Amino acid sequence: MMSGAGAVTGSPMAALSLEYLGTASFFPLLATTQVVTALIVVVRMTARPSVPGAAQGPFVAIPEASTAMAASLNPETGMGRYRSCWR
Repeated sequence: MMSGAGAVTGSPMAALSLEYLGTASFFPLLATTQVVTALIVVVRMTARPSVPGAAQGPFVAIPEASTAMAASLNPETGMGRYRSCWR
């Protein structure tokens, strides 16, 4: 979702920056965007405490474009009715 938002807003921002401030404004615009993104990440990371290690489950890699059926067929996820067949 953020990639789409960046694709929609990034091009007009760069075009406006180049048109009104000149070509020298391109890299400062990129740097400003990255600094703002880093600040948002830091604020989000410090907004609440992390989940304790005991409450976390194991990481299971599933492709983003995967369907719920594919996730239920993966024996590492622990999902689906066939879970006991693979253990």
